Amino acid sequence: MIMSFDLLIGVLIYYPMVLISTLDHTIRVPSQEIRKVNSLKEERLLLKTITNQLNQTMKGSMDKMMNAKMEEFRLEIRQGCQ
Repeated sequence: MIMSFDLLIGVLIYYPMVLISTLDHTIRVPSQEIRKVNSLKEERLLLKTITNQLNQTMKGSMDKMMNAKMEEFRLEIRQGCQ
């Protein structure tokens, strides 16, 4: 689903924290990152800020999943050695 930037602005102005759902994750974006933009340069900067925050959130989730999977493998190896 593609959401227009104006609609995104309207949604984010009214809520202190907005949840953006992806296939595997729900990501919180603080609405203070969102404001009315007056130029294309400001819009690009704002979108870059949001994208960076989303990427950091996704990376953190992926790191947690990888660590959990590695711990599962360690347990399997320990059990196999006993």
